[in-house]
Amino acid sequence: MDNLWLDLLNSDYHDHRGRGRSEDRLENQKWLASFLARWDLPHREVQAEDTRKALQGLRSLLLRIMTSLRAGERPRAKDIDVLNGHLSAAPLFRCVERDEGGFKVSLRAVESGLPAALAEIAGSFAEVLADGDPNRIKLCDNPDCRWVFYDQSKSRTRRWCDGGSCGNLLKVRRFRERKTRRAAEQPHSNDADSAGGEA
Repeated sequence: MDNLWLDLLNSDYHDHRGRGRSEDRLENQKWLASFLARWDLPHREVQAEDTRKALQGLRSLLLRIMTSLRAGERPRAKDIDVLNGHLSAAPLFRCVERDEGGFKVSLRAVESGLPAALAEIAGSFAEVLADGDPNRIKLCDNPDCRWVFYDQSKSRTRRWCDGGSCGNLLKVRRFRERKTRRAAEQPHSNDADSAGGEA
């Protein structure tokens, strides 16, 4: 599965350990350059500020749509129109390329630059809406994390972005809370001894 749209949504980072740290990674020039390069997004001659603002706007749009879907609601028609606007801003054409042992047809954007980059991201999200299962788009159960993920488990019951970090962290927290609660409910042995000694 193409995780381009997930990478954008999760660029709004929150420390999963609950220390209150957060960072909009789109504001980090090094991270932004890495993101654009990692996904081979066309971004020539685009000013970094323009790129950041456009990506932040698209991220907010995808988050609104995702939130509606998670609540069992239809996304607003206006949001779908904006998504379609991003898709239509960078028309595609077919291109024949050599492939191992033959040829393949690939799609390339007519435009380059920011509209094409936004269209690629919007397209990766649109494909999940159309061909995937929008009900599998989830938010990590760790309230400190807020990481978005696509649940590919057979049972569709995955709760955490990563069972090894957020899953374990929350299990340990619950264990400690239960232990503290039980300790508070137990009568103190010193109190019982002193009460017995006075009788």
